[in-house]
This record gives sequence, structure tokens and C-alpha cells, in this order.
Amino acid sequence: MNNDIKEELHMLQKNIGTYVNDVKELKETSEKNQAVIDNMLGQRSVNTLGQTDTSLEGQIASGLQDNQDNFVKFVRKEVKSFSFELKDTLLSTGYTGGTAYTNSAGRAIIPTANPRHVRDLFIQTTMTGSSLPVLKDNGQTGAVAAVAEGANKPLLDFSLAEQTAKAEVLAGVVVVSRQFLDDLPSATQFLVGRLAEAYATVEDSQLLNGDGISPNLKGINTAGNFTAATSLAAANDVTQLVSGIIQLRAMNRNATGIVLHPTNYASILLNVASGSGEFNLPSYVSVNGTGGISILGIPVVDTTQQTVGRYNIIDKSGMLVAIRQNTTIEFFEQDSTNIRQNKVSVRVEGRIAFPVYSSNYVIQGTF
Repeated sequence: MNNDIKEELHMLQKNIGTYVNDVKELKETSEKNQAVIDNMLGQRSVNTLGQTDTSLEGQIASGLQDNQDNFVKFVRKEVKSFSFELKDTLLSTGYTGGTAYTNSAGRAIIPTANPRHVRDLFIQTTMTGSSLPVLKDNGQTGAVAAVAEGANKPLLDFSLAEQTAKAEVLAGVVVVSRQFLDDLPSATQFLVGRLAEAYATVEDSQLLNGDGISPNLKGINTAGNFTAATSLAAANDVTQLVSGIIQLRAMNRNATGIVLHPTNYASILLNVASGSGEFNLPSYVSVNGTGGISILGIPVVDTTQQTVGRYNIIDKSGMLVAIRQNTTIEFFEQDSTNIRQNKVSVRVEGRIAFPVYSSNYVIQGTF
């Protein structure tokens, strides 16, 4: 009997030791996984005023944090897909920070980009349906005038054409290995950041240069959406831009933004006096601490999607970015041979319309 009791006690003691080890391993695994998840998803950063961070990194971290449960289930293969929408402000507040995402060893993968985009210059709203009805203003004849008693009132005629601005889809897909997502804590942030940037870049191209033939938007550099500049190409860059601003004012418009290629942006920053060779800009050209330029108080945005040597001066009241579908990032397995090859497809997609109400809200010129 005593031997039986001793044997039972020995087995109980052994089992307790096993349970203790299991609990210890479970705790270590949980802490390790939580650290990876926290690093991968990031934390919402808050400034000293208690406001949520609106930088690219802050918006991505916010979106991932909101979808933490879905992402964890996706990693565990409990669900086959998950998606979330990036806030509109992701593309309109300006990208700040430019922090390099790093892996667990602290080595940078690829630094994120830090540009501003053309959408920043336009009024933005949401829309329903597949298109927006637009009255295109092609000008007027006649004018209101002072009229003597008993005299005929002058006739006016507005040349209006009813058109529609169709909501078009901008999208792209990247295929990555599941090991990439599992093994690199910052992989998700990296993918979301790069895809958001890629989306914003093609949106720049469409808003500027889309030909208006579906599935393209009709950009401000397409015939019918701009007025040609009358300033002389021989004049220096700043002189031409000021002349374009005045030309827009002469059409009873108010300039609210200027779009240049980075090459021409740099030529303004590097403007020098012809005699001394010293850097020289007129007092009405302002440069802030981060290199942002404004001319007569009008902000200048540079993008590689603008043609080198071309400039646009716009009045934002004559156009609209209408958002049918917010920029959406989706992770899923059901694509081609993904399941057999242990791959994951990540898609970025948005849907917008871009009506421009008249050609005299945009001046287009060349340096």
C-alpha cells in the first residue's frame, strides 16, 4: 500500500512539473507573439494636444489596430481574407515622418516615401451611384448692364453642356509569401504603406493626365479642362507662374494651387541672381523650413506625374474629387495558386470620379 501511495505521489509530482513547464512555455510564447503583433501593428501615436497622428505611419497603424482581431485570425488561418479602408486623410494630409520600417533585428527593409499629392489641392466629397451629373460651363455671351428706364434689358446666354463624370476604379495587387508576413513584424505596415503610396501616385497621374476614356478619369491637362497660358516662355519660371496667376484672376477665378514637376520645383528653389550668382527669390515667394514653396501665398505641389516643363495653376472651386469607394487594402488567399504555394495576395483599390466644371479654372503653360 505504501508503495502504491508513493508511486501515485511520484506521478502527481511529475505531472505538476509538466504542467508548470507547459504554462511557462505558453506564457513565453504568448509574450513573444504579443510583442510581434504590437511591433507589426504599431501603436497609435498621439501628439501633445491629444490628437491622433495623421501621418502616413500613424494612419496605417490606426487602421491595422482597428483590424487587429481580423488580422490575427488571418495569420492563424482562421479566416481566408480580411480588409480595411484607409481614411481619406491618409492621402490628403501630407506624408510626414518617412520612418524606415525595420525587421526584428533592427535592419531597415525599405524607407517609406515622403511626398505630397495632387489630391491635396482639390475639394473632396463622397458620392453614391456610378457617376455624377455635371453641367459643363463653356462660357457665356452677353452681360448684365445698367439699363435706362423703358429700355430693353440685355440678353445673356450660358453655353452649358450636360455631362457625366464616371467613378473609375484604381487598383493593384501584390503577391507575397505567408512566411514574409509571419516572419517580419513590420511586413504588414510595409505593404500597406507601399500600396497606399502606389495608389496615390497613379491617382496623381489620372487627376493630371487621364484622357477621359474609361477606365481613365479626365485630368486637368486634357483638352477641354484647361486654358493655355499667355505668358512668354522666354520669361523666368517665377515670372511665368505669377503671370498665370494674374491670367486666372482676369477670368474671375482665384488661384488656390500650383502643380510642377520636381525638376521645375528645384529650379525655383535654386534661382540665382544673374550678376552675383547668389540665391535670389522675390519677396512674394516663400519657402518654409521643409522646403515647401508658396507664390503669392499659393501652395506649390511637385509630383513626378507632372510633365517636366509643364505647370498648372488651378482654382479648386471648379473641380471635385468625388469618392465612391475609399482606398481599401485587402489580404486574401483565394487567388490563382496561392493556397498550393502558400502565398497571400494583397490588393489596394479605390474608386473616384473627377468632374471639372469649365476650362477656365485651370491655366496650363510650359517653361
